Amino acid sequence: MTSDASALLRALDHAVEAQNDDQPRLIGEDGAFTLLEVSERSCQLAGVLTARGVKPGDRVAHLGKNSAALVILLFACARLGCLLMPLNWRLSVKEWAWMIKDASPRLLVTMHGFAEQAVELPVASVALAELLSEPSNGFDGEEGSEASDLLLVYTSGSTGRPKGAVHSQGAVWANALLSDAMHGYNPEGEQDRVLTILPMFHVGGLAIQSLSALLHGAQVQVMTAFDPVLMAHLHRTYRPTLTVHVPATLQAMLGLPEWDELDLRDMRAVAIGSTDVPIELIAALQDRQIPALQIYGATESGPISIFQTAEMAFAAPGSIGKVPDGVEVRLQTADGEVPGLDEPGEILIKASNLANRYWPDKALTDADGFWPSGDVASVDAQGVYWFRDRLKNVIISGGENIYPAEIERVLRSLAEVSDCCVVGMESPKWGQTPVAVIEGPAFPLDRVKQRLADELARFKHPSRIEFLPALPRNAMGKIVREEVVSLLK
Repeated sequence: MTSDASALLRALDHAVEAQNDDQPRLIGEDGAFTLLEVSERSCQLAGVLTARGVKPGDRVAHLGKNSAALVILLFACARLGCLLMPLNWRLSVKEWAWMIKDASPRLLVTMHGFAEQAVELPVASVALAELLSEPSNGFDGEEGSEASDLLLVYTSGSTGRPKGAVHSQGAVWANALLSDAMHGYNPEGEQDRVLTILPMFHVGGLAIQSLSALLHGAQVQVMTAFDPVLMAHLHRTYRPTLTVHVPATLQAMLGLPEWDELDLRDMRAVAIGSTDVPIELIAALQDRQIPALQIYGATESGPISIFQTAEMAFAAPGSIGKVPDGVEVRLQTADGEVPGLDEPGEILIKASNLANRYWPDKALTDADGFWPSGDVASVDAQGVYWFRDRLKNVIISGGENIYPAEIERVLRSLAEVSDCCVVGMESPKWGQTPVAVIEGPAFPLDRVKQRLADELARFKHPSRIEFLPALPRNAMGKIVREEVVSLLK
């Protein structure tokens, strides 16, 4: 390894030296690998990619579900100094084609089941299994540095076109350090067993736990795709100590008939984020003495920016935690002022794990290096942050700001409401008024109206309440509010 190789690559070498044994550390349906094998195979793969014309700075797209080989491909790209561009396998060929055209990858690497779709895309493609089986003398070129771009990850793009956030190797390693600060991997010499269930085409599945845990000595098992029944089986057999959920996946687990009897004694924490987390889901974990570690972040921020530790999780359930060392956060009102305690403001972030730009060369941060998140939060006297809503979701009714997430939390507290969405609709009298849409079959609204009256000021009450069999969602399971608005018109 060259002396100026990135901290990420040095961390892999150090982990190999520290865990010099035959125990598999990375496990998937496609195989089980020791850290030495991960390192050696990434060198072999970097050599194969070089032979196929991939150069530093090039993009290598990936189309497929989760696998251990995808992690090996990431390290191969790091060695070569090129960018891994993971595509959301749930999208359409047309959407993939747009991203391919936008980023012009040198090569598209596919997993099992995606070769036919790849033929329709305007880029040369090859199966990752084929690349891993090709002979290679390894990689002896200059390895990627701290500043080398490593990840090109497209945002979900619920409105307009998605944007590609570019993360350097230094930013990915900085995020891995924040992950360790959050989880404290391998406490008291015990090895953590991490179960990765979220899609690794997103920084959530790849970087909240998986990559950092591997480099900090934990064992990581990768599920090809989330399945609640299979996950329940893995809780019995693999007995994970850590995992990451989004509300939709945790809700699916809670819906299993065997949830109450499932042995979760080995689980020492569950990280959860991606969107506002219903307090009922947090309570369902913490009733089992499992701390629900809420995370705040985004594709652009690595994605770890604000988080809870296990101690915070029980002390302030429902909060998004505190700002860790290495991250700066400031809240700002619409007129550029700093709000007072418990007052809302947009979250602005400055940190070493931020993406450095939007692809290809659009600025991400302001002149002071802060990224405007578009999210609203408040901070209390203890320095604990509380998520309010997306800035674009705020409803201005009669001059008052109404946060849909606040109304949604009240609605979800009712047993009859499994999920819901509140959006702003035009009103000739008030400018906008909130309208609530409840997912599932209709039921009498007397209890809903009483709960709203008990919990919220009158001006925050929805002007009407509708029912939909299913709320429209994007590939990450988030509700697409723009489609809800269209359905209401």
